[in-house]
Amino acid sequence: MRHRAHLRIAAPGEAVVGTVRLTGDGAQLLDAQGEPLHAGPRPLTDAALGRLTADLGRLARATHLRDLDTGTGEAALDEPADVRYILLNGGTEQPLERSGAHLFTGDQVVVRVHNPGTARRYATVFDVGLRGAVTQLTTSEPSGVGIGPGDTYELYRLPGSNALAGMELFWPPDLPAGPPRPETVVTVVTDAPQDLTGLVQRGTATGGGTWTAGPAVRYQIERCTFYLHPGPRPAEAPPFDLDERPHPSFRLVPPEPAGPVPRRVTVRLTELAAHAGRPVRVDALVAAGPTRCKATTVRAGGDHLLFDGPVEGLLELAIWVTEGGEGEPDLADLLATAPAGGDPFARAAAVLPDGACGAYRTWFLPDDRFGAGDPVRRHPAGGLLHTGRISFAYEVTDTGR
Repeated sequence: MRHRAHLRIAAPGEAVVGTVRLTGDGAQLLDAQGEPLHAGPRPLTDAALGRLTADLGRLARATHLRDLDTGTGEAALDEPADVRYILLNGGTEQPLERSGAHLFTGDQVVVRVHNPGTARRYATVFDVGLRGAVTQLTTSEPSGVGIGPGDTYELYRLPGSNALAGMELFWPPDLPAGPPRPETVVTVVTDAPQDLTGLVQRGTATGGGTWTAGPAVRYQIERCTFYLHPGPRPAEAPPFDLDERPHPSFRLVPPEPAGPVPRRVTVRLTELAAHAGRPVRVDALVAAGPTRCKATTVRAGGDHLLFDGPVEGLLELAIWVTEGGEGEPDLADLLATAPAGGDPFARAAAVLPDGACGAYRTWFLPDDRFGAGDPVRRHPAGGLLHTGRISFAYEVTDTGR
């Protein structure tokens, strides 16, 4: 790395662009999150060391583009463009936060650049991929797509139909699957044509360059960094009257617990009242890890044990309500005869009696002690939870570590 001016050994505690892991079988390159960029270590030959150094250089250049600051002072655009990033989901547009969204393979991302000013602007859009690849997405005009005053440019629209399609996300087939990894879309807007093709490079392969705007060029840089998952987007579950699940990002990248985490819990339905005095059937499903589920059917008020046992990773609870339901088998019996596999909550919703409605849904992670207090926590702390057909309360108790 003495021959790479833009590379050096990181100081203790300093952010890194990549890590080289040495093993008995050779060296393996990890990304900034510590995830492998190749399936396994490569032998320490002179050629392999050269490729490793070059790969680190590409990660560094990708980080340079991802972290470029927008123009300031004389280099700032006097009339900045309005740049937005949008997820196409089922034909609808969902605005993306500039950082932290969780996306999946097959998702489509639209970049929309509107020029509200009085002068022409030029937009160049790059994708900084999972392995440091830098791809210019606006290939039709290498020096920037011209956008006139009041006009809007969108990436992409289909030829012929002009339908909005966006950039379809994918996971490289030879990149090891695992936790989500960051990907960044960078939009550079300038007041004059600017050839930025020198920034393009393959991920851990060939090519590459750097760019700094000249003093005569005013520019604006906008970016959107998201976490890409290696699989397709999960199917959306039917809605519940009361859904207290936290944002999915907490489940996809769980926070670290600050203290001891329960190893066993009990979940009890402590109060239950049907509205307007109509008889109802209440079905509950608790999942306390990848292989532990407990289904319970309740037809009267009182104190009902919904789960008692070990918990690992995630504690989930769903409650469904059916008016009447006399004579129908309990949920546990219905699930016992249903096809195995798949999401247990989707299976439960599929086998419940006709007319069953989702009443309540939540989940708890280790950082929240799986919803348990010390040792018990009531939900809600006071009063009752109210849905369309029932009012109820439940409690989670830490029964051992």
